[in-house]
Amino acid sequence: MISISISVVVFIAVMLAAILIELSNNQEQYMVMYREGQQQVLSQLADTLRYMAEGGTDDTGLVTYLSENVAASGSRFFVLVKGSDVLFAKNDITTRCLGSLNTKEALYDSLQTQSVSVLSATFEQEGQTYEIAEFYDVDTVKAEADLNKHQYYILLAVAIMGLVLVSLLVTMLGSWNRTEKQLKGAEKELDIRNEKMEQISQETGTLTGDKTDLLTKEEVT
Repeated sequence: MISISISVVVFIAVMLAAILIELSNNQEQYMVMYREGQQQVLSQLADTLRYMAEGGTDDTGLVTYLSENVAASGSRFFVLVKGSDVLFAKNDITTRCLGSLNTKEALYDSLQTQSVSVLSATFEQEGQTYEIAEFYDVDTVKAEADLNKHQYYILLAVAIMGLVLVSLLVTMLGSWNRTEKQLKGAEKELDIRNEKMEQISQETGTLTGDKTDLLTKEEVT
């Protein structure tokens, strides 16, 4: 019984560990796909801005295009940098309020201290290097994809299954304990009966021996 109990506990632990590893791998795979997809978006956006610049659009026009065509949120937004100067960050209001964060180094250092990740693509125009970057919060991306919710439901299902297995194990152990007690009681009762039978046999043998002695004496007489 102890070995079976240990086996069930080990099985549940291994199953939970395997599911947790698989969930972690699934989340990592999703983030890899997300990064690859967003990197393609950035590359296309960089190509668009480069074509616009080659066509005569100035920096103000590039910023206007980003303001009107690139969506931003609290957890994901775009930044356009020319050399070391920040031309655009998230939206017009944020850009105007950058203050001392109007350089690439200062802005990137500030954003990276907030536990966000960054993707970027660059293009060249008239000897200047432009960089379009996307900053995003990993936890928010996972939440938007309902990864955490799916993980919660899977773990809940596994926990319920584990409780069912444990309940079955407890029931089986209880049944085995009752059966074992009944067997022990039956064995004890059989031992008592065997002792009584042995005692009766001994007494019967003694009486039979006495009667045989009497008969022998009578025959002799």
